[in-house]
Amino acid sequence: MNKQELQNTIKNHLNKLDQSVYGYTDSYTGGVQKYFKRDADISKELYDDIIDTLQTIEDGEIDSSVKSVITIEQTDKLNDLLANGNRIHQLATFDEQEYVNEMLTSSIDAYDEHLDAVSQEATNEAREELEKLSETAKADIEMLISTLEEMEDNLSK
Repeated sequence: MNKQELQNTIKNHLNKLDQSVYGYTDSYTGGVQKYFKRDADISKELYDDIIDTLQTIEDGEIDSSVKSVITIEQTDKLNDLLANGNRIHQLATFDEQEYVNEMLTSSIDAYDEHLDAVSQEATNEAREELEKLSETAKADIEMLISTLEEMEDNLSK
């Protein structure tokens, strides 16, 4: 992978992360205000794409011009942030529908006349779990974005 291809790939990751974790609102001063979503979610696909990019770098499948601007510290930081079981991984692998289905399956009240209420309760609990995972991963997500931005900046020089 050459410098331009890697830079474009990282920009793409950053754009997808931005759409996934940030919301924007109009400010009363006329500007746009950026905020971290309560239900920020990183898709498993995006997580896997970032892991694949990191693996490409670590495997040396990059031009020598890239090797001179991407540091070991940056790749180590990404490895730590994206490791299996860490907060970003937990968020990326959380499946709201599966969570709801498990709750419905385990509930003794999930039948006929109570199904709607139990289903709504399970959906609410799944949403709360996603929000909890998002909040827990917030600092790690911001560090991930910061590291990717640093890498992209280094590649643009």
